Amino acid sequence: MFRNQITICREGWYYLVVLGFIVSGAVLREINLLVILAGMMFGPFIINWWIVTFTLRKIDVRRKLPEGICAGDLLVVDLQATNARRRLSSWAVVARETIRRDEDARGDTRSVAVMFPVIPAGDSVQVSYRGRLMQRGKYQFGPLRISTRFPFGLLRRTITLPRTDSLTVCPRLGRLTPKWSQIVESKTLGSQRSRRRHGLHEGDFYGLRDWRSGDSRRWIHWRTSARHGSLTVRQFEQQRNQNLVLILDLWQPLRPTQQHVDNVELAVSLAATVIVDLCRRGGSQLIVATAGGRAKRIRGAASMVLLHEAMEHLASVSADHEDLLPDLMQRTLDVVQPGTQTVLISTRATDFSDTARFAETWDDPRKRNIISETVCCDVSNHELNEYFQVE
Repeated sequence: MFRNQITICREGWYYLVVLGFIVSGAVLREINLLVILAGMMFGPFIINWWIVTFTLRKIDVRRKLPEGICAGDLLVVDLQATNARRRLSSWAVVARETIRRDEDARGDTRSVAVMFPVIPAGDSVQVSYRGRLMQRGKYQFGPLRISTRFPFGLLRRTITLPRTDSLTVCPRLGRLTPKWSQIVESKTLGSQRSRRRHGLHEGDFYGLRDWRSGDSRRWIHWRTSARHGSLTVRQFEQQRNQNLVLILDLWQPLRPTQQHVDNVELAVSLAATVIVDLCRRGGSQLIVATAGGRAKRIRGAASMVLLHEAMEHLASVSADHEDLLPDLMQRTLDVVQPGTQTVLISTRATDFSDTARFAETWDDPRKRNIISETVCCDVSNHELNEYFQVE
C-alpha cells in the first residue's frame, strides 16, 4: 500500500511565520505595499507545493541486494529510480530506507539515504550505497521512502513504497592453519577413508612424467612431448576424501559476559570456515549438527547446495544456557558411519571421559569408539590461534 503525504519543512514554517507578520501588519496598519509583498510571498509557497506534487509522479525505486555476504564484508546495495513520465525530469529525489536485524530483540534500525540529483523523463538512474554489517543474521531492508523538497525546500512530499527485501549475512570466515589439518589428519590414521584418483579437472597438477599405458590422451602435454621427442603427460596428485561430522556446541551462561558472546561468534566462524573448506573441495560426506537455540542436523554430500543450507542455518543459530550436547551427541552418532572423522567445536572445555554426562553414549561400544577418537576444539582456549585465525 502506497502512502503519500506532504509536510511543511522547518524552513517552510519559518517562511510562514514571516509571512504571518507581514499579513498581520498589512491588515492592522492597512499598508498596501505589505499586502502586495504578502501576495508575492504566497507565490513561491504555492509553486513549491505544485512542483513537489508533480516531481514524484510516476517515480519508482527498486533495490538490488547481493545474494549473500559474510559479516564484516563490504555491502553494496544498488537503488534504481525510474521516471515513467514522457516529459519533465525529476530533481533532487531522496530515497531513504531502514535496515533492521531480525534477531535484534531491541528492534534497533539503521537508516540510509541516497540522492538522485536528476531522473530524466523516460529514463532510469542507478546509485549505490556501501557499508558493512558486522553481525551475522538475517536483515530486513525497507520500506523505501522517496521524497523531494525541490526547488525551494519549503514543502516535502514523501511516498512510501512497501517494498522490502531480506539479506542473509553469513558468519565471518577465517583461515585454517596447516596445524589444524595436521591434528585432524593425525586422528584419522589407520581409519577407513575413501580414496580415488582425480582426473584432469579434479586433481592438483604438480609435474610432468613419461607416458604410461592407460593414461588419458587429455593429459598429454604436447609442447613438452614435441621438445623431448616422446610422450609426456601431466601428473596429478592423488587426493583423499575424508567424510566429516561437525558438531557445534553453542553454550553460554544464563547471564553471559561479552567474552562468552565473543566465544559463540568465534565458534560459529570456525565451523563455517571448516564447512566452506570442505564443500569447496567436494567429494566427501558431511554432517553438521548444532546444539544451541536452534538445534538442527544437516547431512549430505559436500557441495555448494549443502554449503548454502549450512550457512543459512549458521547465520541465525544462537547460543543456549542449557547443556544440550549429550543429547545431540547421542542422536548424531546414531547416523555416523565407520571411518568418519568427528570434530566437536565448543565454547567450553568438554571432557568425553565424563561417563555420567555421556552415559548413554558410553553404554554403546560403537559410539564409545567414535567419541574416543573425536577431535575437540575449545574456542575459549587461547591456543586456538595456532589452528584458526579470523580474517
